[in-house]
Amino acid sequence: MKPFRQWLDRAMFVCRAHPVRSGSVLFVVVLLISMLFLWPGGAHDRAAAESLRKAQAYKDLKQYQKAEESFRAALNQDPAYIDARMEYGKFLYAQRRFRDGLKQFLALNGQGEDNYKLSALIGYGYEQCRHRPQAERWYRRAIEQDPNLTDTRLRLADMLEAQGRRQNAAELLREVLKINPFADDAEELEARSQLLTQADNPDAHYALADMYIRAGRISQGTQEYQAAVPFEEHDPHAMVEFAIFCLKRNQFATALTYFQKARDAGLDAQLEVRAGMGKAYEKLGKFTEAAQEYQAALQIDPEWHTLRLRIADILKKAGNPAAAANELEQIFYLSKHSTAFQLGTGVFPSVNALWEEILRLRGESSVKTILELLPSDRYPALIPAVANQAASVTLMVEPQAEYTILSAPLAERLGLTITPETSEVRFTLNGMLYSAPLVNLPSLKVGTLEVRNIPTLILNLSMYPGIDGLLGQSFLKHFRMEINYPDRLFLLTKMFS
Repeated sequence: MKPFRQWLDRAMFVCRAHPVRSGSVLFVVVLLISMLFLWPGGAHDRAAAESLRKAQAYKDLKQYQKAEESFRAALNQDPAYIDARMEYGKFLYAQRRFRDGLKQFLALNGQGEDNYKLSALIGYGYEQCRHRPQAERWYRRAIEQDPNLTDTRLRLADMLEAQGRRQNAAELLREVLKINPFADDAEELEARSQLLTQADNPDAHYALADMYIRAGRISQGTQEYQAAVPFEEHDPHAMVEFAIFCLKRNQFATALTYFQKARDAGLDAQLEVRAGMGKAYEKLGKFTEAAQEYQAALQIDPEWHTLRLRIADILKKAGNPAAAANELEQIFYLSKHSTAFQLGTGVFPSVNALWEEILRLRGESSVKTILELLPSDRYPALIPAVANQAASVTLMVEPQAEYTILSAPLAERLGLTITPETSEVRFTLNGMLYSAPLVNLPSLKVGTLEVRNIPTLILNLSMYPGIDGLLGQSFLKHFRMEINYPDRLFLLTKMFS
């Protein structure tokens, strides 16, 4: 006998033992007292409640076997425990054990439970078990029990649409819009309902495929796409087209699956396949795999130079800075022998920015700098520099000069003053004898390398038009210098004492 019936029998016994007029206050009081003292609760009910509490805790900890054992213990301790059976059914659904979960919800219905939530859960179980007539009956029962339900209407609409009952699905969508006309997806629901009521034509199917794939409803989207576009599951070219369709709609996992199918079906050397797989992997955060696929794409199209920039960026994200630096260095040398692209144009960084990034990735930016020689028909080696951390200057590299030499206008701009106490230095430059004041230059920076307090001469450099000075040994002695004239590169490496 069920616990409630046991309580009711005991309560009726109390009423018979204490007869009162029907409907009187005393009758109600007696019933309440009987509930308090005769309901078979106590330790038995507390044990069931404790088992349910443990089940929920184990579920939250993802200890699913222990959770299920505790759910069963609660129901063994109290088979009429509604909350325990409800939560156990939901637990089984979450484990995708729909038949077992459905049994629990049907048992609740057999115990007298009857509400829209339970009806919707039963409908969902039947739907997942592919008993669609029963699913529809229970979904519609839930809607009757709560006419303002929208989620259940949407689920039923999806199911009916999959069965080809597009008009019925559209009707349910219109009902949802009447209930909640200002829903966030109201425009999409309106468009979908209109498409479902259209005649069966490819344009409508394609539009629905676009809508469903964007929303991540892959099964429905695939079905509509196949109805719109000739699609043979074993045609690798059709797989590629569908993969691209999904890729453009940000469904990267699905796109990757179809690209892989196309590759395995013989299109492993097709550019769209390898590049598409690379992008899908990249968007999924699988950077090592993305770099591998992009490299395969480069083998197919070696002139795709912008892809090398993408590969370098992905290798950084994959935690492989050395490989990223090598990829960028390859871009530099390719640019020297290609007319297809030029550094410093479009998406490509300048030579100096490229080498700065290469050295940074290699952990060498504090000890090494590489600059592109400035173009000049007059001077063999011109480089940019920064004086006193503010003034951009152009210097000619002159290893034969003992001192760094600045022009008088630059010295004045930098505030380097000459006083009667300033020393004069006699020196020879290119076979000519000169005399110039010797001052202290607070800072000179070439690339990422800086030297402070540099002995510097100030000279009239009218014989060297277009430059601000000469970079001499008072700066260069701190570094190992190399000039690569074929590649037009100036290299400095810090020398450690």
